[in-house]
Amino acid sequence: MLRTSSAGRSHVRKRGRIVSDGQIAAIFLALLLLSLLCVGFFCFVLPFSDCAVHFASGQPTAKEGAESETLPVSDIPMPKVIPAGRTMPLYLQDDVQWAHIEYAGDSTVAESGCGLTCAAMALEYLTNQKTTPRDLQGIVGDTCTVHGVNDMALFGDYMEQAYGLSQSEIYYDLNQAVADVADGSVVFASLTGRFGDSTYGGHIVAIWHVDGDAVCVRDPASGANSQRSFTRDELANVEWSYFYSLTNEGLSYA
Repeated sequence: MLRTSSAGRSHVRKRGRIVSDGQIAAIFLALLLLSLLCVGFFCFVLPFSDCAVHFASGQPTAKEGAESETLPVSDIPMPKVIPAGRTMPLYLQDDVQWAHIEYAGDSTVAESGCGLTCAAMALEYLTNQKTTPRDLQGIVGDTCTVHGVNDMALFGDYMEQAYGLSQSEIYYDLNQAVADVADGSVVFASLTGRFGDSTYGGHIVAIWHVDGDAVCVRDPASGANSQRSFTRDELANVEWSYFYSLTNEGLSYA
């Protein structure tokens, strides 16, 4: 049997020494503290630094921005401007916002405000200024009525004086009305009898858009009539009383 000296045995024990539990715990604690320091740095220090702002937003910092060039105004995308008069509102005379308002003598907007409501829609369409039947009634009152009846010539006079719009003389030709609308006018049209889904003893509508054989009409007493188109043949069968064309000469309808 091979003998090993005491020196040799001591040497073997040093090479095979096992780390104690206390040392392992100390190493683990040191790693834990290092981890906590790193977390604290990224959570509380880095967010407030210029670097954090730069990396989080992908944008230059205030210092960098001061040194960078800005875009010339001509290169900044601008919002698309909607030309005045290109959006036709739909107002109904029985809307609860103004239906109860006294109008045309002892009546109300709901009962007698067809001309008032058409005038409000046409005015907003042609000027691009928000004008509800309540707004318009608050300005003109009953001054555009005669014996409790809407007088569209008086509404036209008001719009000419207040907004510079142009109103035609009274006429009676449906074909002229459609042609005027195709050229950019809004036409106030008086009718009696059947129109679309309703029958009227006397009523005002606004003809406002023509697309081929399709003609769009705002009927202040019927949402259904206002949201459909009429053919020229359908309109030819309506009992029309008169027409007025209202135009904003400053608008382009190309």
